[in-house]
Amino acid sequence: MFFHNGDLHAIKWRNFKTHFRINEPARNAVAAPGQAVVTGYTNTLTYPWVFDLENDPKELWNLNTAHTWVGAITGRILRRYTDSTQQYPNLQAGEDGPPKGP
Repeated sequence: MFFHNGDLHAIKWRNFKTHFRINEPARNAVAAPGQAVVTGYTNTLTYPWVFDLENDPKELWNLNTAHTWVGAITGRILRRYTDSTQQYPNLQAGEDGPPKGP
């Protein structure tokens, strides 16, 4: 699972990677170092992108329509993660040790 600023961007399973959000860099001329990162934005995809990393390591060919079955697997992974974080919440930034129980 790949997170950026607390948002889930992608899930990798075996040689497949499914993207839900992508970071878009700035499109115009860059005048200062780091400007593309600062002025870029996050785009939530209408339909997830699926890539076969073994055959397409540069992630150039979206295989979503040919490999719709990957969505069922990544959905299960996401559901297990969500259930796990509800039962065992993640630590907040700056928090010491595991959360205290009831």
